[in-house]
Amino acid sequence: MNINQLTANKIRETRQKLQLSAEHVAHELQIDKSNYSKLENGKVEINMNRLQELADIFKVSLSSLMPFDDKSIYNIKQANYSFNDYQVHNQMISPDLIEILQKTADTLTKVVEGLKQQ
Repeated sequence: MNINQLTANKIRETRQKLQLSAEHVAHELQIDKSNYSKLENGKVEINMNRLQELADIFKVSLSSLMPFDDKSIYNIKQANYSFNDYQVHNQMISPDLIEILQKTADTLTKVVEGLKQQ
């Protein structure tokens, strides 16, 4: 599943939690229901402007429509994956890039942990 599909799923979940019909949201976006259906099914690219419009309609923050939250990051961390493990499966990634990505992932994990403690 790609980021667009994950975002589309989050949009659908939010709409359903708010008990809004797809028809209502499509009307608010000034698009027809079939196009809105494509959006919720991840068939069309969701840009930031559209995401902001949806956040405004749902009266939620833009970040709440993003598919990744602290829980997702925690689950990724708990899965104990590393970029070095990926190298075994795909030799096309250079060792230097893997090292940079691993350091970036480690730094982001520390940032998230720091934010959780605030």
